Amino acid sequence: MTVSMKFINDTSHDVQLRFCSFSISGRINPDVLQFNNFYFLHYLFIYLDPGNLISNTTTPFKCTSETSTYIYLLDQDSNFFQFHPITFVLTFIGRINCSTTAYPFSMAIQRTGKAWTLFTDGNLYTFDIQTTQCQTTSYVSQQEGLILFGMNFVKDDSDNNERLYISSDSSDPPYRLGTIDIDTLEISVIAYYNAISARAELAGTNDGRLFGLFEGTPYIIAEINRTNGEILSKTLQNMIQYTSDSSQFAFISYLSNFFLFVGNGSFTDIFLYDSSIKTTTKTKTISNGIVGAGISTCM
Repeated sequence: MTVSMKFINDTSHDVQLRFCSFSISGRINPDVLQFNNFYFLHYLFIYLDPGNLISNTTTPFKCTSETSTYIYLLDQDSNFFQFHPITFVLTFIGRINCSTTAYPFSMAIQRTGKAWTLFTDGNLYTFDIQTTQCQTTSYVSQQEGLILFGMNFVKDDSDNNERLYISSDSSDPPYRLGTIDIDTLEISVIAYYNAISARAELAGTNDGRLFGLFEGTPYIIAEINRTNGEILSKTLQNMIQYTSDSSQFAFISYLSNFFLFVGNGSFTDIFLYDSSIKTTTKTKTISNGIVGAGISTCM
């Protein structure tokens, strides 16, 4: 595998790692340590600490191991959770108390440990993932006619090493892809989707590709061209059948796989899509209406 490593002379280089054997100090549950790429890479990343290995000397936005190890979830009642992507254990962190009576609609996690949350009144807030302390932003709602949208950070070569992509929630005008500049908080529309007409939540992979989970019967995972909104591929999720516009959902990429959180507001079914063998498995059901999912783009 290739890992970007920072050396003592303050330079960074891609290094090819080959393993003849592998050992980890401490106890590992043999029930969850399975020898396929997904589980092996997960424990390798925890052992090496991605916050130290994956870095960029040209930016102050250092990766943190906290945001790279767990998936973070937000439900419609402002409850914030930590989700373990191997054991599927859900841990309550706290409740975010933002200065609004509206409900959370979507969430994205910045690599610095800051969460960005859109509420149903169209306002955007941030909070710290460890303290859950919420702050208002200067974001102006309804830019480019957008009130609600799905969102997530995707790795790129910008000054922040990541960019916040959004996907509109309304079909009038047609569903479209855009970005928010996290410095100016201004929306830029990229394009209308060319092959799918549905609302979506977004996820970025560790190689910088953009994917969307599009609502429908069935739901669809699609790769999206970041520059023009073109749908590059579509994978039907035939086992995920929920009525459009009555479900809540979230979507995130973890290593080479995707987690899909879909429910009706009173519960959420958690699915794992293995992109290497193109199969989707239901892992568990929880009694929370999950509306946001995030993980660091350092993964």
